[in-house]
Amino acid sequence: MGRQEKPIDPAAGPVPRFALDLRKLRQEAGGLPYRAMSQRANYSVTALSQAAAGESLPSLEVTLAYVRACGGDPSEWEQRWHQASREQDLQKSPGREENGPYPGLTRFEPGDRDCFFGRQELTDTLVQLVLAHRITAVLGPSGSGKSSLLRAGLVPRLQHLPEAVTRPVAIRIFTPGPRPLHTHRDRFIPAPGQGETWLIVDQFEELFTLHPAPEEQAAFINLLLSAREADSRLRIVLGVRADFYGRCLEHEGLAAVIRQASLPVGPMTDGELREAIVKPAAVAGLIVERALTERLIAEVREEPGGLPLLSHALLETWRRRRGRALTLHAYEAAGGIHGAIAQTAEDLYAALSTDQRITARRILLRLITPGQGAPDTRCPVNRSALQGRTTDAGETDTVLDRLTRARLVTLDEDTVDLAHEALITAWPRLGAWLNEDRERLLLHRRLRQDTQTWEELGKDSGSLYRGVRLAEAEEAFDGTAAGELALAEAEFLAAGRAARARELRRRRSSTAFVAAIVVLSLIVGVVAWQQNREGDQRRAEATSRRLASLAENMRATDPRTAMRLSAAAWRIKPTDEAKAALLGATTQREQDAFALPSGRDNDTVSLSKDGRTITAASEAGRRVDAWDVASHRRIGGFRLSEGERPAGLTPDGRQLLMRGEYGWRVRDLSSGKSIGASVVDLHVEEEDLSSTLSGRMVLMEGATSVRLWDLRQGRMVFQRKGADIGSVAVSRDDRHLALCDGQSLKVWDVGPQHRLRTLRAALSRAACRSDSQLRFDPQGRLLTVGENIRGYDLGTGRKVLQVEHEGPLNDVEFSSDGRLAVAVDSEAILLWRVLADGYELVHQFRLSGESVQDLRLDPEQRMIRYLEGDDGAITSVRTLFLGDAVASWSRASVGAAFSPDGTQLLTARDERGRARFEVRPTAGGGRAVTLPSADCHPSEDSWDFWCWPSLAFSGDGRWLAYGAVALDREGFLLRPQQIKVWDLRKNRRRADFVIGAKGYGAQSIALNTQGTSLLALRQEPEPALVTWNVRNGTKTVHPVWDDADPQDWSDYQMSPGSGAVAMRPDGRRLATVFGTLALPSGRRAKDASGPLVTNALAYPPDGGQLAVGEGTGRVTLYDGDATRRTASLPGTHSGLDSELESADALAYSHDGKILAVGGDEGTVRLWDAASGRPLGGPLPSAGDAVKAVAFSEDDKTVLVAGGNVPLRSYAIDPERATETVCDRARGGLSRADWEAYIPDVPYHGIC
Repeated sequence: MGRQEKPIDPAAGPVPRFALDLRKLRQEAGGLPYRAMSQRANYSVTALSQAAAGESLPSLEVTLAYVRACGGDPSEWEQRWHQASREQDLQKSPGREENGPYPGLTRFEPGDRDCFFGRQELTDTLVQLVLAHRITAVLGPSGSGKSSLLRAGLVPRLQHLPEAVTRPVAIRIFTPGPRPLHTHRDRFIPAPGQGETWLIVDQFEELFTLHPAPEEQAAFINLLLSAREADSRLRIVLGVRADFYGRCLEHEGLAAVIRQASLPVGPMTDGELREAIVKPAAVAGLIVERALTERLIAEVREEPGGLPLLSHALLETWRRRRGRALTLHAYEAAGGIHGAIAQTAEDLYAALSTDQRITARRILLRLITPGQGAPDTRCPVNRSALQGRTTDAGETDTVLDRLTRARLVTLDEDTVDLAHEALITAWPRLGAWLNEDRERLLLHRRLRQDTQTWEELGKDSGSLYRGVRLAEAEEAFDGTAAGELALAEAEFLAAGRAARARELRRRRSSTAFVAAIVVLSLIVGVVAWQQNREGDQRRAEATSRRLASLAENMRATDPRTAMRLSAAAWRIKPTDEAKAALLGATTQREQDAFALPSGRDNDTVSLSKDGRTITAASEAGRRVDAWDVASHRRIGGFRLSEGERPAGLTPDGRQLLMRGEYGWRVRDLSSGKSIGASVVDLHVEEEDLSSTLSGRMVLMEGATSVRLWDLRQGRMVFQRKGADIGSVAVSRDDRHLALCDGQSLKVWDVGPQHRLRTLRAALSRAACRSDSQLRFDPQGRLLTVGENIRGYDLGTGRKVLQVEHEGPLNDVEFSSDGRLAVAVDSEAILLWRVLADGYELVHQFRLSGESVQDLRLDPEQRMIRYLEGDDGAITSVRTLFLGDAVASWSRASVGAAFSPDGTQLLTARDERGRARFEVRPTAGGGRAVTLPSADCHPSEDSWDFWCWPSLAFSGDGRWLAYGAVALDREGFLLRPQQIKVWDLRKNRRRADFVIGAKGYGAQSIALNTQGTSLLALRQEPEPALVTWNVRNGTKTVHPVWDDADPQDWSDYQMSPGSGAVAMRPDGRRLATVFGTLALPSGRRAKDASGPLVTNALAYPPDGGQLAVGEGTGRVTLYDGDATRRTASLPGTHSGLDSELESADALAYSHDGKILAVGGDEGTVRLWDAASGRPLGGPLPSAGDAVKAVAFSEDDKTVLVAGGNVPLRSYAIDPERATETVCDRARGGLSRADWEAYIPDVPYHGIC
């Protein structure tokens, strides 16, 4: 029996369809053997079998011989052969002249593979990628050659795969079009046979630009994603324009595909460009002048997406060739890279008649989808849709033929398309047409879609245009513009006008009756409305308050739902409780808590290095599953073999290390396929397996041995035995390995297996204690982690950094760029900024006794994730939001002040005895201003001092006063205290003052509203307010009181730069630690405040209240004249513990309704100034001292300046806060959650 023929897919094109018909003819003739047919037809067995193979169209002679041998009708089959030949020609590149080596604006097709050069390396990479994954995305900007890569690069390679790999049983190439599911559903049915069917979905962005119905778009994507199943017998390759990358990421499944298997198509190298220019000509027996080659490379290199421009310029140069040479002269005559397309198009346009030019404009604009906030794209249409209602069909065909032969458009069967989107930008006339008619084109696109919907619904009158939409369409397509409408579109508008006329007649006849009914209804309705309105509002308020309370209770257990409930509470009714809950949602550090669906039945749980993927395996269920942590969606998994269990994820989160009786191996997470061969290893059951950070090696740790296996080389590259192996660490580049053998620290250079002996022997005792760990940081320094962190340079053995900490640290991890580090102790999760000589704390999250394992830092998404469990079982993944902590722009500061309008921030930092000052816009985007520094260093040999800054803005924000002073440990000046007054508008110094001699200084400074007076508050030799005139430098001393008793102040020592002053906005009162002072006299006023032990004072903009921050954290409120005490707020005190935190920073919002309070341990809380109620919980911070707080100019953002994080911002405007919450919570409540939590309110979207 002969060998069975390879299955053919008739949907793959005219050639396979023709071959299948030949096979049917042979079967109808009794299944003749090819050898018997050969004897009848006088053609070889090979020629006859290849005629029905479906790979190429056989010659007419061979076809007729095949037919005669099977007893068929030769005349009938001759007609069928010519029909197949015509269909094949339509699939080829239109307009390709015989022997022409360049396609112009059109793409390369599979049949052009002999002329396709310059993408060999990229094609090799793509072939490997598509064979390893069931769905692959090829991403690249317009003009990068994606379509040609898929068709002329990938498809021929798939058709000629080696025997070791199963060739595709069918390859189907298509674009989504306006109705992807309806048009292409059948293409997803695998072709018969043993192999797989490959779908090449080119121009995938049409799924977004041609605007199919949302449900059809989603269904098509889900149909695509079904190919991920191992038994689908489908493999899919998507070609996606790079500017639609973000649209693809909106779908979770597509995002997972792109994360796992995507190939970016970048610009060609000079060498690749040279191949693409020279080698196609060589195939055609032509040569390209060297000067032309170099000119083309230089011009295309500077032209993003320039490959179609290059191809078209070469095509026009080829048309103007002389003999066998493509010359620089011919290239310049064609217009060059930038002018060839425009010249071709203009030459064609000039040759058209006036009516033909109108038709050409209509056709070309019909083939473009105008962008709305995105680039314009091409829009393939059916040929029949180009026939205008008032235009001659013959004229349309004539113009279309001219455009096709000029290669400006392509014709594929009945589909017409622009040859390339480069035509839109390269032909100025077309761009001008597009800009002129953009609004009408957008309206026409919507009209086409609605017409199509109308026809699909059987011309149902309910889908017709009415009202404004009908009037808008009539206005846009009246007069001559009506000729642009297709017949169906004109019929659709005519039906709408007819329905409007009928409606008008019906309304006239019923007006009187309706009027009477309306009057009666109004009377009844007003009464009912008045009764129901109050009840509805009360129910809405009650629901809002209930949801706000529920959200507060769920913040720790279900943070995402708590955020969604907070937003829902505000949307249902904006009560005070809802506002507090909403602000609490914006500031809560808890982002998410993902409980593993398998609960406690997990034997092994692994979290990827970025924390975005988690796997859980159950030996009892013999299965491992993977979930996306953010979306809670299962993204992979597979069955385990007997005795097999996971050892951990590789760093990229795509593969799992597996161990079992066979030894160990690596398996793909999504498909479960083994990657490489299993490694037979009898000792693996006694060791811990993990992937190194590079992902290139596997580390095997046992009690008496350490080994490294190189995955690329497939061999063991390092092995050492010991008596008692403890902590082990491998550097990020796999170059060094450190281990503790008992109490001995050993560091090895892995390559030569040479031991480094630069570290002191004494280090072993500290590094190899039972409570210590070894780590390598991204810079390759060896870290010992215990009660503190010490870092050592392996080359010199010197200690290069030290981080002091109280209590043992665990689980230190670094960001991929080495800029941040995260660790956990028994009380908190800590985030540091990594510096050359140490770490700065920028964030800490207090724990509540929970178990923290596998800390993961994801600075890109601004998240920390970790595993949580109890009784030894991992049950969930928790996510913390870091906010601004990962994007701070400066070093730690010793002082800060905001301008009164909140638009600028002045910071001071101490750099080894030199105070550095900087003014920066708080909104970002502006330029920072560096001010002259101040010397804090008292002498060359003294380092036992503090550097204390003094900072103040004038009331109008134009002027600022600043300085710094060196203090000894007792708080006395070590050098004179100097203050500079700076003009921010002109960016220059206005004046300098010495306000304190050695020993005594001013505790606080202020500027008046206009910046004309500098005020300094001093304690010694007697309490006084000293004023300097900024213009002339005159000085005035105002004693606080006449009979001051120094003994009254002997127990209250203030340091310069501490204390507090606040000027009332009207300039007539100055609040100080001595009480309120009347201005300009400086005398203490008769009020109820008395001397104040405080570091923070604040007035609201109207001056009607005075807030005083106390050392206990409470804030006392007085009236504007401080004659009576009006309220006392808890301030920084939360009531959750007995710790006291001084209230060191106060600020009112510009409308005076909110008071912000900041503490010396990082607490920031917001209070309603009128009611004294808290607005949400404490804002998340680094735990560093708050130096200053303020509100943005529009009161929609709270600004916080801290010691370690110079600026944090928190949205507090309800609308902006709702947007922030919706973004963090990934949308609002689902319908199911809404019905569970809010059953008495109809469902509606809140985000």
